[in-house]
Amino acid sequence: MRDLSKNNFSPQSLFAFAAYLLAFSLPVSIVSAQVAAGLVLLFGAWLLLGGAKRNRVRPLHATFLTVFLLIFVLSAILSPSFALAVPQLKKSWVLLCFFPLAAFLPNYSLRRALQLLIFGAGLASLIGIYRFFVEGLERAAPYSGGYTTMALFEAAALPCAIVFAAQNKRLLRFVNIVSITAMVAGLIASQTRAGWFAAVVAALIVGFSANKKVTSIALLTVLIVVFSIPQTRNLVLNRFETEKKGGITSGRTILWNDAAGRLGHLPFFGFGPGCFKRLVSPRLLDEIGDKGVASWHSTLLDILIESGPLATLALAALMVVSLIGSIEHYLKSGRGLQSLAVFSSLLSIYLCALTTNLFRDFMLMGLLTVLWITAFDLEQLASSHNV
Repeated sequence: MRDLSKNNFSPQSLFAFAAYLLAFSLPVSIVSAQVAAGLVLLFGAWLLLGGAKRNRVRPLHATFLTVFLLIFVLSAILSPSFALAVPQLKKSWVLLCFFPLAAFLPNYSLRRALQLLIFGAGLASLIGIYRFFVEGLERAAPYSGGYTTMALFEAAALPCAIVFAAQNKRLLRFVNIVSITAMVAGLIASQTRAGWFAAVVAALIVGFSANKKVTSIALLTVLIVVFSIPQTRNLVLNRFETEKKGGITSGRTILWNDAAGRLGHLPFFGFGPGCFKRLVSPRLLDEIGDKGVASWHSTLLDILIESGPLATLALAALMVVSLIGSIEHYLKSGRGLQSLAVFSSLLSIYLCALTTNLFRDFMLMGLLTVLWITAFDLEQLASSHNV
């Protein structure tokens, strides 16, 4: 990484520190991540007011995110129950970090930020594994965020970890391999099917592009280990049990049918963020078998019901643009694996978004922000092989 400033306490250095702290703390601690996100906004404002040189923010990315955020806030204001929208507003502000992180991108290293995100996901996995085996949790989860949050971070971080392990040398390669091992074990113990599926798809995309033989052997080894040990075999098979309330989808089909029935009288700006508790009946929750459910378990469907079609289109457009940009850079850059890793990470989190509402979780929205920033300037990521 280039020397940004001789003064370790310059606005540029402090902004870089906040960006790195955000990337590392997002999978580990929601409190630390909130502090880091606040520092990113604070030091970003300091740089802006100080006239620091700004990076050109790509219009499509910024426009789609701005439109989404404006409509999201407007739908909250117009909601019949603003009080129910407040908790969601308190989480979604992390998306604002996209703008200073994009504008002042030359002040920090994207590769270092991704590497720290991998280390954070590895640490969260180790904590989750410890709690699963020592504290007796039913499903592995760190102290901040639940098992689903941990699993989605693991699925998104794995492709980049695989590429970094292949490219780095000595200590960094070893630490990345340890992180990969921890994340795979944490994924299994989290018992999160969406995370399993997304991680396998993302890892195979990167793995087959890098080395088909090694990837095939690694996948086969993991499957043999998982299904040869009775405890892990039963853990996996139990997640596909059909004889339970809500069925094999854990009530998702019931929730999606309920949401579909509301589309005929959907207000233009939706029913408002947090409307799930207001709209869904206790009878439906009894049918699902989980009264703690707080969303329709699908990101775009939740956004559609809460904030209307314009917000949904803006978010979907941002997702598509980030995917297209990363795969185009991969093809134009001589098939550089860093770009493919970012594409795979984005794809993994979007696959999980089909059955999970990412926008009810501050940590996952922070993860999206980091990945969008990386997809926004893959040239910088590809310019260095070293952290």
